[in-house]
Amino acid sequence: MPRAVLTDAEGTRALEAAGTDLKYLLSRHEVSIDNQKLFFHHGVTTLEKLSNFAKDREDLTAVLKEHWELDSERTLDERVQVAAIVCAFSNAKTRSQRAAEVDAEYDSLQWSRPVVAGEWAAMRSALEKRYGYLEDKIYPAKEYVEKKLAEVESGEYRAEELTEIVSKEESEPETVVPIWDSKGRLAMKKGSTKVQEPANAEELRKRLTVWKNAMVMISLKHSNRHELQGTWEETVEQYKDYLLGDYVYGLCAKDAEGQTFAAPPWKLIIAYEKALKRQFACSQRVGLMEQPEDLGRTSNDRIPGHQPASMWQFVQFEQLLAMQGVKTVVFAQQDFGTSSPKPTRFLMRLFAPLHPAMHEGPPQFDGNGWYLGPLPRRSGGAPLIGKHQGVFKTAKSAAWPPALCRWTAWALLTSFLQEWSGGSEFSKKRKAEDDLGAQKKAQKKGSEGAVPYGPTGSGGRRPSALLQVERVGRPISRWRRTGFTREVALRQEEEVETEAFRMAKGGESFRLVRDEAFLRKIRQVLGEKLDIPVQSEPEAGQPFFLDLLKRVLEKAGDPDWEFLEEAKTGLPVGVLGDLPRTPKIFEEQLRWNLEGEDWGEAVWQKSNYVSAEEHERYLVEHLEQEVSEGLMVKMSEEEFIRTFGHNRAVAALAVLVEDELTGKRRVIHDGTHGVKVNHRIRCRDKVRMPGPREKRALLEEYEEEHLTVLSLVGDFAKAHRRFKYRREEQGFLACKAASRSEVVYVNQVGTFGIASTPYWWARLSAALMRAVYWVLGPSFPNDMLLYADDLEVLTVGRVGRIGGVLAFSFMAALGAPFKWSKQRGGLITEWIGLTTDYKLYAMGISQRRSAWIVEWVGSLRARKEVTYREFAAGLGRLGFTALALPWEKLLLGPLYAWSAAIQSNKGAMTIPWAIQFILDWIAQRLGSDGRLEQVRRPRGTARAPLRIWTDAKATESDAWIGGWLEESPSSTECRWFSLKITEVSAPWL
Repeated sequence: MPRAVLTDAEGTRALEAAGTDLKYLLSRHEVSIDNQKLFFHHGVTTLEKLSNFAKDREDLTAVLKEHWELDSERTLDERVQVAAIVCAFSNAKTRSQRAAEVDAEYDSLQWSRPVVAGEWAAMRSALEKRYGYLEDKIYPAKEYVEKKLAEVESGEYRAEELTEIVSKEESEPETVVPIWDSKGRLAMKKGSTKVQEPANAEELRKRLTVWKNAMVMISLKHSNRHELQGTWEETVEQYKDYLLGDYVYGLCAKDAEGQTFAAPPWKLIIAYEKALKRQFACSQRVGLMEQPEDLGRTSNDRIPGHQPASMWQFVQFEQLLAMQGVKTVVFAQQDFGTSSPKPTRFLMRLFAPLHPAMHEGPPQFDGNGWYLGPLPRRSGGAPLIGKHQGVFKTAKSAAWPPALCRWTAWALLTSFLQEWSGGSEFSKKRKAEDDLGAQKKAQKKGSEGAVPYGPTGSGGRRPSALLQVERVGRPISRWRRTGFTREVALRQEEEVETEAFRMAKGGESFRLVRDEAFLRKIRQVLGEKLDIPVQSEPEAGQPFFLDLLKRVLEKAGDPDWEFLEEAKTGLPVGVLGDLPRTPKIFEEQLRWNLEGEDWGEAVWQKSNYVSAEEHERYLVEHLEQEVSEGLMVKMSEEEFIRTFGHNRAVAALAVLVEDELTGKRRVIHDGTHGVKVNHRIRCRDKVRMPGPREKRALLEEYEEEHLTVLSLVGDFAKAHRRFKYRREEQGFLACKAASRSEVVYVNQVGTFGIASTPYWWARLSAALMRAVYWVLGPSFPNDMLLYADDLEVLTVGRVGRIGGVLAFSFMAALGAPFKWSKQRGGLITEWIGLTTDYKLYAMGISQRRSAWIVEWVGSLRARKEVTYREFAAGLGRLGFTALALPWEKLLLGPLYAWSAAIQSNKGAMTIPWAIQFILDWIAQRLGSDGRLEQVRRPRGTARAPLRIWTDAKATESDAWIGGWLEESPSSTECRWFSLKITEVSAPWL
């Protein structure tokens, strides 16, 4: 068998999967890094696995020779490597055997397992590699790391006292003390060091740093434990800043003069920190336990008063029920699909709504021990007593029915997500919001539930035109009354919600929104409920059901539905006539990029760019594919001239290679240069799209209300080519695969590179989204963001997730051409180059954009020069970054000033040190922890805005600038400043 050859990515993943102690052992014996990666790649990631990898040395050398092509008899280098691996193998066997004996001994003594010297050295080395040299006062003591390591490996995390967090500087020599164990026997217990509680803020910060460093060491050892990975280190730093910042330690009461007259005592702060950790340790746990119901006394005549034993009779059951958030329910598995009742009880800490078949409360009995409830008596069902064909009848009921499995998985996942957003109190709040009767309050801005909105009502706030969820946990009964398909109508809400998680996962896991029968039923229900004709097929040459969309918007009183009638046959390009104005939807566009430029010298044909000539074969295949899809028509040049006369233009094409690795290419139709088609188009409606600012505003709202958000991201396939242009203006949309060719390709639909194309797509997609908002109404609130062809639907809570699935379903039913292969989502998503973490309410730029900026700045530093064109392009990316990360915005002023100053220069220019300094700082911030930023709306009462009045004066030799702060109605009582600028102080002027 040939030796496996790993890619760089596979090698990196292999190194990340291996335990620190195994890496240390192999490195100490000088096993090459390539051979280490092979071990880890094939699953040998721990010392125990290595020790059992082969029966003995002979077996090991045979495996290395056959599978890894390491032959000790071939070359001296291979002989050395085989020897190194054999040494590591022998050492691992000895260590594993000894470790097993030590584990057994320490378990019997109830001691924490000691960390052996090799493991400790490896953990220290990994910690110092990450943070560099650490002083003993913040270096965790070995005994403390051992104690935390035992918690991690057992899965029993606890909130320890601050006196138990011990640094290396505070550690005392190990001692053994006698104790009496729980069985009354005298045993020996390993002693532990305890220190004094922190006496001030600096000591508390140091103690928490020791705890963080200990957990870092453990996380580096257990790199495969998901709970120890991620951004928790940042969370610890934020926790320290929270405790020792203005919210706790600095929370002081001040008098009118600003003097502090009350502050929280230090003991209260320590108690608060302890309570926080305990609450966190408890609140982060969700769980469920199942046992048969305690049915009390039986009617067995042979054993009078017989009452079988049950775990629900234990006193610990009552103690657990007294804990916050813990409850117990009983149900019959027959309600989930089994043939027999099989009464079953759950003890659980979950915050999802209960299933309708579940009854809450402990078992109740009368004075004689007969069962009273809460599970009602039922008859029927196959008894589970005895055998059938030699097999006990209970065998087939051993596994839960599928419906119960689905509910349990959904409830666990929902509870976990809600715990991330505030625990049980949040869950209760969401449950109250989800009670969707006639009095449901789903409007975010305080609208009345039953009052209809006017034609210009905000999206997502209207009463639902079709659907109402009557009660949490019940089937979506209104759907059933309106005739939705059985696949959805008879499902529980949680099953529809589960589709949202499938859509977030992507791939082939979701199916509801792609079910053509379901989409046809949606169109049928729309027609029946709104009393409008049902459109069975989309318009010819277009994916949208334009007539149905038009009638839905007309029924809703939308101000922009009439243009959809024109869209059936073709929309104007804007060359032969003016484009329309839609004042009720769009602002007026008053300026255009090509305004004032003469198009009188336009040519009717422009040769293709060099990139198109280099990719001519691809271009021909691409255009032929467009013809086969009905997006273009192919004709001879003679026919083209005869058909369109003077109303024609053959634009130049370019081919842009977007990704060298995948070979992804984009064809650009240049309607500006040469043919000057765009010079003649004036879009009179101003198109705006949501971006980083809008996303940030939504995050502030979510953070303020502590909402759980699940994002669903979709992509419209060929969005700009999904509507028709008028036949008489299609001649202005022509092109050729090769300039010398006599064949002309004429676009019949929207064309990327024509000025009116993004306008018509924006107008059509906006109409689609308004229709969906109106149909769903406030019963299923969500926020939809559409930038060009990239859609993000932000769903809040359980009902929001159901609404997210419905939003995609309605858009698909109306013909939206989604590219389902790009469907994705989750709690951390990327959209238009932005990365958003909805768990932390943080946003910023994507890893790819950040890496590009860091690499670009590094290349500038190496070259020390740049052209204006390159600098302007990089500055554009930095400008986009500043929209997502406001901290960067203030730094861009000097960069824009220098860019404007060199605009007319030719060739490369030396970069000033100040510009390079700013760029380096930005790159360093993005490369460390500055790519994402937590969003938080300012708290407290808003201050009155400050007004500063300034003015300037200049002569040929001097200049002055001055101003005053408006603190009083009388300017004589306001503070002011004045500064004279001379040639000496500012020689560059």
